[in-house]
Amino acid sequence: MALKQTVWKPDTCGCEVVLEWDDTQDNANRTHSLKQFNKRCAAHDKVNELDDFNAMHDENKRKNLAFVEVKKVIPSLTPEFYEWSFDDERVLTIKLNGPSDADKGEIHSLMQKFGAGKVKVS
Repeated sequence: MALKQTVWKPDTCGCEVVLEWDDTQDNANRTHSLKQFNKRCAAHDKVNELDDFNAMHDENKRKNLAFVEVKKVIPSLTPEFYEWSFDDERVLTIKLNGPSDADKGEIHSLMQKFGAGKVKVS
């Protein structure tokens, strides 16, 4: 087993973590695990490192998957019409410029897959 490490700075917060993985595993089966936090933002300095890492990872995944879901409704969506942010409660807020109210309603329905109160669409 040959363990590799990389530093990850998610775009959803100010954290910086060192991830570790076994490079003998193929990409499809490879898992990355937390080795350590180099820096913890205020949102992810609450519990223990593993729980905070899992929350940070979930938020980053949610942000990325939400964009994929929005593109299902608006395939021509470009970044200038899509803004995202997290509030103090770590709710993902998506601001869409241009789509119809019907499209926004459909997108809001799709966001329910992430759980109640996890994503707001405006």
